Amino acid sequence: MKMGKSRFSSPKRRDDEAKSWTFGDSILSEISERARLPEGKEAVRRILREVYRHGRIGTKELAFATRLPIPVVAAVRRELEKRGLLARQGGAVLTGKGEDYVENVLGLSIKESLICESCSGKTIRIGDRFQAIVEKLRMYAEMRPAPYTWLDQAFGTPETAVLRALFMLEEGDVEGRRIIFLGDDDLTSIAVGLLRASRGITVIDVDDRLVSLIDEISEKEGLNIESVHHDLRNPLPSDLRGMYDVVFTDPPYTIGGLKLFLSRGIDALRGEKCSSIYLAFAHKPPEEMLSI
Repeated sequence: MKMGKSRFSSPKRRDDEAKSWTFGDSILSEISERARLPEGKEAVRRILREVYRHGRIGTKELAFATRLPIPVVAAVRRELEKRGLLARQGGAVLTGKGEDYVENVLGLSIKESLICESCSGKTIRIGDRFQAIVEKLRMYAEMRPAPYTWLDQAFGTPETAVLRALFMLEEGDVEGRRIIFLGDDDLTSIAVGLLRASRGITVIDVDDRLVSLIDEISEKEGLNIESVHHDLRNPLPSDLRGMYDVVFTDPPYTIGGLKLFLSRGIDALRGEKCSSIYLAFAHKPPEEMLSI
């Protein structure tokens, strides 16, 4: 009887593979420890993967692609350069040794990007129908006061505000909904309001300058947005509790700030099943994300 090839590796091959994996992990772990990465060795692998896929990539672009802080990426890049895996040539590039390592030790082989070219992986694109909203947001964004760093303010782009609004619309959380925004230095409430599809919008912010600006824009555009000057370290006003179908919040990028804003958001919801909270939050090390 003719025997087919065994699907099992030989003991020697399994030993060789185990040594290769161990060697690969040891380099990743060593660099992770040297750079003191809270994200661990996986962060090093992600950086190598992005360099492999891009061919040449700058530090800022690499940080964006891996969702890691720029100082972390810079520290890992230096460690990889010391080991001869990366070089600087108008950006980070793999050396011959580095390419051999990522292909034969880490097992990488696919270089092409699978991201949707139309939406850049956001799943939502801004169609022609909504370009007028983008233009208005650009105009109103210029009216924002200088950000208060002590409030962790970092203004997003008008396009980001519109993409957020359209994502909420696509998810069924704008039309006929009562929506509350807990903090809104990005003017996402204005983008949602300009869709003219919600049942009501309320904005709470501790920055009275933004409250005044949102009032001004709402009156000019006929949006009927209710804006409230309030410090969310204090409980929600009683007339705002249990009144909303949807919450949107972009809290301070600390675990304490996140928990505080989410707790206020829960207080604002009507308590019905399938109520929605939209949370914009920075990427954190795994231990911090687990604590959420």
